[in-house]
Amino acid sequence: MFRVSLRYGIPLLIVVFTADLAAYTVHKEWGAAEAVVRGEAVSQIISRMTLLQEQLSYSYATGDRERIAQEMSLLGSAPEPQIAILANDNAIVLGATKGEWVGRSLAEAARAQWPRWPGEPLQAIIDRVRAQLSGELFLAAGGRYVLGVYPVKLDARADALPPKRVGVLVVQRDLLHELAHARRTVEKHRLEMAGVLVGLAVVLGVLIHLLVTRRLNALSIATQKFSGGNLEARAGLRGRDEVAVLGRAFNRMAEQVADSQKQLERRVQERTAELDRTVSDLQKEIAERRRAEAALFEEKGRIEVTLASIGDAVITTDVAGQVDYLNRSAKQLTGWSKDEAAGRNLRQVFHIIDESSRDPIEDPVQRCFQDDGKIVGLANTTLLICRDGRELSLDYSASPIHDHAGTTIGAVLIFRDVTEARRAERQLNYHASHDALTGLVNRREFERRLERILATAAQGEEHGVIYLDLDQFKVVNDTCGHVAGDELLRQVGAVLATQLRKRDTLARLGGDEFGVLLEHCEQGQALRIAHLMREALQDFRFVWQERGFAVGASFGLVPIGPLTHTLASVFRAADVACYAAKEQGRNRVHLYYPDDHDLAQHGCRAFRRHWPTADSRSTTSRSLRLAGVVGPTARCSCVFLTATAI
Repeated sequence: MFRVSLRYGIPLLIVVFTADLAAYTVHKEWGAAEAVVRGEAVSQIISRMTLLQEQLSYSYATGDRERIAQEMSLLGSAPEPQIAILANDNAIVLGATKGEWVGRSLAEAARAQWPRWPGEPLQAIIDRVRAQLSGELFLAAGGRYVLGVYPVKLDARADALPPKRVGVLVVQRDLLHELAHARRTVEKHRLEMAGVLVGLAVVLGVLIHLLVTRRLNALSIATQKFSGGNLEARAGLRGRDEVAVLGRAFNRMAEQVADSQKQLERRVQERTAELDRTVSDLQKEIAERRRAEAALFEEKGRIEVTLASIGDAVITTDVAGQVDYLNRSAKQLTGWSKDEAAGRNLRQVFHIIDESSRDPIEDPVQRCFQDDGKIVGLANTTLLICRDGRELSLDYSASPIHDHAGTTIGAVLIFRDVTEARRAERQLNYHASHDALTGLVNRREFERRLERILATAAQGEEHGVIYLDLDQFKVVNDTCGHVAGDELLRQVGAVLATQLRKRDTLARLGGDEFGVLLEHCEQGQALRIAHLMREALQDFRFVWQERGFAVGASFGLVPIGPLTHTLASVFRAADVACYAAKEQGRNRVHLYYPDDHDLAQHGCRAFRRHWPTADSRSTTSRSLRLAGVVGPTARCSCVFLTATAI
């Protein structure tokens, strides 16, 4: 960047300032002169137009067209030529400085003379002038032209008020010569002013140089020598002005700095010796610290190798729950690398939900901190949502990390993928509770669910049990083989399932026997469901190798109410009701009643036939008296089926 010394800068600044002042003054004089010219022109037009309006109105009223032409000619031949157009109320030119415009429309003449009328449209201005009966003036072309639009009364009587016909007079005056004359006058004044200002600037520059800048230059040279290392440099300035005072202050400061320099050199020598001893001690301490850091780094490396080698995934966090470290197994399970996960909240990296409800699970690390550092384990229904969208079943635990003082400094989270193990567990649970042939609930699961609803029945809930037995099932097996019999059982299960509610349970209890558990079902509704099942089986036709079989069923319906006590008593009542349906002709529904004496006569025989192990569950004396076991208000059904060959 170009730099100017103070010695020459101040005079130069004065000269530049005076030049700018002269230019500004001239510019202002130009503007003032132009304003004066335009003001005089406007005043002349206003006075001229006032008289001309009356003359033109009078000439038009008296029909003196020659006078109008003379007035237009005078305007065009004046020392400052003007352009004028007089139009009637129909916008037809009556007179103009240019004779060829007479008789033409005002719009046509205006387009020829003023192709770019300034501001708003000419017609809008004419309409306003006629309405207000007052003239308007405009400046155009940067102030070169003055344009005037004035109303002219065209009535036969010039004194008619209000006038019925109003024409318009448009006048233009060119100020070019007047403005040029004003600029030439200002130009002469500018040269005179410039000479005076330049002389004044030169005088001021010389005085400032002699009295200020030369002395400041001497002080500047002294300070430069002093800053360059010459501590003996001084400013030899005399006088009582401000620069001399500044020079003497500099000399005193230089002497103080020189004394301080000598004292500082002595202190530096002393401190250098002390620093040498300190550096030696520090080098020894640094060597010891480096050995400790090397040992710590080696130990850290062994720990990281160990964590990377184990099969379990490991994540460590600080007390704020931000991830510090994760090993290779954690990276593979979560999808986050160590660098990407570092500093992130654990919830972002370890996103877990409940497998059943799909609700987010509380952060295990925060739970660990809230439970006073206790180890926190996961539920068996925890899913990890990986970064790529995979869902993995987890087994994990979280525990706090303490320093040597016992303060919690973070937490460690250990987890493993147990997806396959849980899948196998669910598969085993399914096979343990379902029949392998039909896919229906098996006898063990049926008994478990029945025991559960017995507990609710004691609280006033009503349920029902249906027992089914296929009649003549042996006919299908003997005629078509066991494969056909298995297929018949599968199809029968599918037919029965179509008549049940979502909450009901259909089970294969063994052989050709089925059970239905109707939860929260009144006795009337249970009876309707049993009849629907019987009708569905009656309409069903089993076809095997072009042979058809009609399927019949005997249904035993047993209500379960508050007086029902044991699982064995329910099964016993269902078996008795099913046996009674068979005895009554099969393919029917029999509703169990505790006071049914005919049913009780067949109870022992039916019970021994279908439930040979029941004696181990209850005494014989209770097998026939079921009134205290199955209440009359319970709602449950039991159905038996028979198959007859066609």
